[in-house]
Amino acid sequence: MRKKLTLLIVAQSIILTATILAFQYTSLGAFADRVAGKAFALKLVADSRSVSQYIKTYYGKVFPVGGTLVDRNLVPISGRREMAMALKEQLGVESSLFIREEEGFRRVVSSLEGAEGSMLAEDSPAYAPAMAGASYLGPADVLGTEYYASYTQLLGLDEEPIGLVFVGLPRSLIAETVADERRATLFRILLTALAAAVLIVIIAELVLGVSLAPLSRLGSALAAIAAGDGSRAGGQLSARIPEGGADEVGIAARSFNAFARNVASRMDRTALALRDLDESARDLAQGLGGVRIAASDIAEAAARAEKETALQLRAFAETRNEANEIARMATLLADSSSDLLANAGTSREAVAAMALGLEAAAASSAEGARLGADLRFRAADGESRLAELAGISRALADRQERLGDANELIAEVAGRTSVLALNAAIEAAHAGIYGRGFEVLAGEIRLLAEASADRSREVSAVLGETMQLVDRCAEAAAGSES
Repeated sequence: MRKKLTLLIVAQSIILTATILAFQYTSLGAFADRVAGKAFALKLVADSRSVSQYIKTYYGKVFPVGGTLVDRNLVPISGRREMAMALKEQLGVESSLFIREEEGFRRVVSSLEGAEGSMLAEDSPAYAPAMAGASYLGPADVLGTEYYASYTQLLGLDEEPIGLVFVGLPRSLIAETVADERRATLFRILLTALAAAVLIVIIAELVLGVSLAPLSRLGSALAAIAAGDGSRAGGQLSARIPEGGADEVGIAARSFNAFARNVASRMDRTALALRDLDESARDLAQGLGGVRIAASDIAEAAARAEKETALQLRAFAETRNEANEIARMATLLADSSSDLLANAGTSREAVAAMALGLEAAAASSAEGARLGADLRFRAADGESRLAELAGISRALADRQERLGDANELIAEVAGRTSVLALNAAIEAAHAGIYGRGFEVLAGEIRLLAEASADRSREVSAVLGETMQLVDRCAEAAAGSES
């Protein structure tokens, strides 16, 4: 930006300088012509006045004698060009001395080659003023060459006009001199303009350096922020600009510093939030790892619980079958006991009848034989029924033992299932909110294990009562037999 502003100022300076130069060059053209005209006019007037001193130096005094001009020694000055050449060499002007005649003015001495003896042209602008005894200063044609000339009266011994004094410069020489002067002036102006442009550039550099230094620091700070990651640790947001002045630069500096402070504060809060988020993510990852482990453990526990539950179901099925068999045998036992009791009653009645019959044996020996045969049949049938009852009792005892084993297996499976449910609940608690579902599942498994244990205890109680009834039936049967 600084280079661009410098180039802009230089370009504007060049344009302004060129405009001023063009205006000055145009104005100086006419002005130089006027000044040159006045300067050369003054020069010619001064040179004309100097001629009298040269005349005194070279001729002493001149006055007309015999149609010519002579010096103080009465020597004609015609052809004696020392004075005219001295004027040309020392003052740089062409000069001539004219003698006044009736026809006009004739050149007696001149620095112009071949001009001696020539007359002042009547159409010359100096002719009429000269004839009137006056002077002339201005442009004039001298022998076909344009001059800027001065014609003054040449006075004699009695201060009467006796001729003319011509002093002039060629117009071409004046134009060339003016052109040289204009070129020199233009060169001086160019040098001045160049020096001014250099001075403007230096001043602009100094001013821009002072003015744009805060903006440069602002740009550097913004570049540092853009190049870095914006973290306070990297120092990217620590850059500050001096808040000097009430101009736009100072306002921009204060605005940038406020912006940097706000961004730094937000970045600090963002970094803190990111650190918290990172810690939460690590905790979550650890929790998820624990959840995965707990889920694996719970899955294994669930698989083991499933196996134990299957074992329980099989044990329950076996228990149910055994219970059904025991119930069937108990029914058979009850029926056999009833028949046995009935037969026992019949036997007692038969024995009583046999006693009575023995008493009446004498009466009828044939009837006694029949009754004895019937008694033997009933005794044999009762013995058979007792043997069957003993077999049923032994089968019931065997079934009770098998049912007790199954019941113990059910109780053991229920205990192991309860332990697995407890372990699953502990793992679910370790998993936190992610293990709540597993905790519910573990609770259900624990309830199932407790229900299985309760059912096992009920089956044990029923088996005990059943065996008591069987024992009582056996005792009753034994008593009846005796």
